[in-house]
Amino acid sequence: MEQGKLFVISAPSGVGKTTLCRRLLDRISGLSFSVSY
Repeated sequence: MEQGKLFVISAPSGVGKTTLCRRLLDRISGLSFSVSY
């Protein structure tokens, strides 16, 4: 089993978390995105 890395992006609403995640997804292959409430 391949070991991966976990990144947690946490900040108040409206500061650009989703924008950051979308840009990272565009630039890094194999990256996944999950939203948890």
